[in-house]
Amino acid sequence: MSNVSSPSKPKTDLYVWREIFSLWVEAQVFESRRERDRGDRDTAEIEKKLDWFVAQVAARKLANKMKHKESRTALEEVRHNCRSCQSRLSIALTHVLSL
Repeated sequence: MSNVSSPSKPKTDLYVWREIFSLWVEAQVFESRRERDRGDRDTAEIEKKLDWFVAQVAARKLANKMKHKESRTALEEVRHNCRSCQSRLSIALTHVLSL
């Protein structure tokens, strides 16, 4: 990612990655830092936050704003990992509830 977000390159995806990171922080997927709901999240809340994050990235068409193929590939990996994480969480929750 450092190759495609270097500010010294004339075409950079740095600002797109900043926006993605900002969305990730705003989503507070795994843990909240707000006083009202401080602490860890349960599986359903994590899935909801991951869905929101992925939807925001898609709605803002951030992949289309990227100038480098490597950035789009990395973003796709992030999206895939979010979905994979959701699947693993769902499987784990199903297993725990069946005990």
